[in-house]
This record gives sequence, structure tokens and C-alpha cells, in this order.
Amino acid sequence: MKIKINIKGVSNRKNKILHMEYIYPDKEMALKDFLTETVRITVLNYNKGKSVAEVLKNLSAIEISDQAASGKVAFGLHYGKKEADEQEAIKNMLQCFLDGMIVVFIDQERYEELEQPVPLRENSEVTFVRLTFLAGRMW
Repeated sequence: MKIKINIKGVSNRKNKILHMEYIYPDKEMALKDFLTETVRITVLNYNKGKSVAEVLKNLSAIEISDQAASGKVAFGLHYGKKEADEQEAIKNMLQCFLDGMIVVFIDQERYEELEQPVPLRENSEVTFVRLTFLAGRMW
């Protein structure tokens, strides 16, 4: 099923929300399973961008405008040599969620427990907010 993903970092200066669409298996999931699947899709897309061997494509005016609004215009290629480690990314995401650094809203309802079932349906809207500390240290 197709799910709409919104990503907003509280510290972003441009107040831009990134909109993406991900395809998920059509099954009932707990929040932990949903977050894990989201990380898997993201890591796969990131690693795929590293292995692209095509000639750089031209960006349309709309793509340039959308990317400029977020503060960076790029071709989507990753020039670093290291690929993302899926298991390490999943572990990091779960720890960030447990530490309260990520807030998840699904169809405008906040989800706070990893074992909480999420009633996803076609075109559900999921919003991830990355929280940052205002000043000083974490502790």
C-alpha cells in the first residue's frame, strides 16, 4: 500500500516539510515494525543512489525549485564510499524513538509506544518530526 511520508526537522530554518511516498506491505503492523520497514526502504534508496552508474540526469525546473526550497539542489547521487548499514540504522532509529528525539504522527494521531498497532490504509499520512534540544547538553 502507498503511504505518504512527511519529514520535518524542528531546527530547519526554511520551515520546509519533505513529502515522499513509500510502498509498504499490505499487512497490520505494530509501530516498531512500521518504523523498521521505513528504515529498510530509506536505506535501500540511499544505497541505490550510491550505485547509480548512469550519466547525470537533467533536473526539471520543478525539481530545482522544490530542492532549492529545502536549501540544497543535488542530483541524488552519494559520493561517499561507505554504504548505509541497515541493522545499525534500525538500531539507531529505535534508540532515537525511545529517547524521545523522534515523534511519529499517523493520520494526525501521535504514536508513543513501539508495540502499539498502527491502522495503516492506502494513502495514510505519516509525519516524522525530529526534535532538537534548544541549548546546552542533553543531561
